[in-house]
Amino acid sequence: MRKNIEALIFVSESPLKIDRIAEIVEAKKGEVKKCLEALQAEYLGADRGIILEEVGEGFQFRSRPECSEVIQQLVKNRPFRFSRAALRRWRLSPTDSR
Repeated sequence: MRKNIEALIFVSESPLKIDRIAEIVEAKKGEVKKCLEALQAEYLGADRGIILEEVGEGFQFRSRPECSEVIQQLVKNRPFRFSRAALRRWRLSPTDSR
């Protein structure tokens, strides 16, 4: 179940709610919540460039804030612009209300 939950969150374009994950993997919400907590702890404790965060009512992988400079190096060489939503997802832009 753990790897399936991880894969679902990885491919989702928006944060996934516990209810939806439980429905897809056919598990109880409590089991899914425990699995998500274990995944969060694993990603926080590991030396990885991404973390699993609870965003609103759902879960989403995000880049670590300390990786923003190296990500900006990639982005500045791109010939197109990312949407504001994509930039917020990767923590590259301030959350302004423009």
